[in-house]
Amino acid sequence: MLFHSFAGYIKVRRQEQMSMRKSDLLTQRIRRYSSAERMTLLRNLGYGGAAACLAILAGLAQVGAKDPALKVAVYAASIALPAWLLIGSVFEYYIFLGKQSYRHLRSKFVIALTSTLYVVAGVGMFAATGGIAWYLAPEAAYAFAFSAFCAVVLGLAFHAHLAGWWDREVVSKGKDDVDG
Repeated sequence: MLFHSFAGYIKVRRQEQMSMRKSDLLTQRIRRYSSAERMTLLRNLGYGGAAACLAILAGLAQVGAKDPALKVAVYAASIALPAWLLIGSVFEYYIFLGKQSYRHLRSKFVIALTSTLYVVAGVGMFAATGGIAWYLAPEAAYAFAFSAFCAVVLGLAFHAHLAGWWDREVVSKGKDDVDG
């Protein structure tokens, strides 16, 4: 019984610590305040990703995808294209409906849906690009994977740095009222 209680205590403390991370405050702020510019950016990202997938498919249709690496690129781009289109369409709705709809955008369902779509679309685009790079030069595929990994690490480092600054310069001085 003591172990169960202690484990429960540790679990609660860990959840409290995780909920108070600086990056959480920044993420709450970002999700809380949507704008027409952000909706337009995300819509354009979706349609741009779909256009890139279509360009990959059109280019591979001209040369034929007989090599296994190119087949991977075709499958990946074919899977990613509809996900990118749906991302663009989702944000097109919010642009059309205006600010009144932004509250719906912050619902758990929409966050889960868009997060899933971004993962499918992003992994598909990564695999398609990697497949083409592998076909052209396997070393280029390794370089692409390494640079993508570095970009993710640097992006996370940037987010952590910005979150620390946000907490230090804005939240701790009472200039932001993020209430979760």
